[in-house]
Amino acid sequence: MNPVIQKLHEAQLRKDLPEFRPGDTIKVHVRLMEGEGEKVKERIQTFEGVVISKKGRASSASFTVRRVSFGVGIERIFPLHSPSISSIDVVGKGNVRRSRLYYLRNLRGKAARIKRAAREEAPNDYGATLLFPFRASGAAAWMDSYCGSGRSRARRAVWSRGGRGGNSESQAPHRWAG
Repeated sequence: MNPVIQKLHEAQLRKDLPEFRPGDTIKVHVRLMEGEGEKVKERIQTFEGVVISKKGRASSASFTVRRVSFGVGIERIFPLHSPSISSIDVVGKGNVRRSRLYYLRNLRGKAARIKRAAREEAPNDYGATLLFPFRASGAAAWMDSYCGSGRSRARRAVWSRGGRGGNSESQAPHRWAG
């Protein structure tokens, strides 16, 4: 890219935006102009919802926020570096495995909820920020969040012992047997 154009794009970027990802619940403060002629007033309106996608790079980046209001789903697409955005607040962090959460459009009620993330930000030796899962109860809880619940561990243990009692030869070997 031409260095002149690159400098122009960098000058339009905002530096005061928080770090957020799809699945996070955010509150976007948007500047609105009300009235006509000489009676123009500016006010700030908040839009709180779940980030379902982030697209683009640099000055052309945008993100989509979804919320359900009175049983109707509302989605707004915001340019990330727009001057009409007063501020962005991260209300909560969500734990999702996709970068595009369009499947939330088909879910209703409790099924549309997103799990709360147990990630915290910690600086590394190089000054950059890392995101990692952390729980106070130690490595077992961390492993549960990635390797499944205790129920599946118990299931593996039952199959590795030869089943739930009875004759172990009569039961077919299972893929969890270790």
